Amino acid sequence: MSTALSSSSEEQLHDLRHKDVLLLDSVFAAFEQTNMFRGQHLKLDDIFSTASGKRYFRFEHMSIPYLAIVETWQAPDREYIVLRLPNKRFSYASAAGQAFYRRHGWVELNGTQAMDFCPRLCQAVQDKFTSVVFTYNETHNRIDIMLSPEHHGTGLVIAFEPGHPFTDLVRMPMPRR
Repeated sequence: MSTALSSSSEEQLHDLRHKDVLLLDSVFAAFEQTNMFRGQHLKLDDIFSTASGKRYFRFEHMSIPYLAIVETWQAPDREYIVLRLPNKRFSYASAAGQAFYRRHGWVELNGTQAMDFCPRLCQAVQDKFTSVVFTYNETHNRIDIMLSPEHHGTGLVIAFEPGHPFTDLVRMPMPRR
């Protein structure tokens, strides 16, 4: 039996990955459009230019509320703003020859090709970053997209992680006694 994929299998995997990554792109777009921090909607540039510490943003995707986390990370070569979003049960159908780097369960994909599946994200970060690293970890059900500017400016990491709908405990009715 040949380990190579048939062209129809490759097309099916491409369609599956495209749909899955488009779902992640829609989560990013929903955050961009509906984020709220302390009762105020913020533009992405404002979020990233004022990031410090850890902040929680409420947003809605498909009419379901979620929390996103924005924090800073001091990497050895530069500072990164990290945006943590729920991954909406993303699943990656792995295929031979798709990845070019593996370490500790992480697989790095061709970042430029992977970004082709993220039109909203590309539109939001165009002309700001010159390097993209797209990694996933099937065991942890996580995808990281690391964007870096050409020089020593601040980078951006978008981490899609397992998440659950957000329940606002302040607005929930108290139980009856």
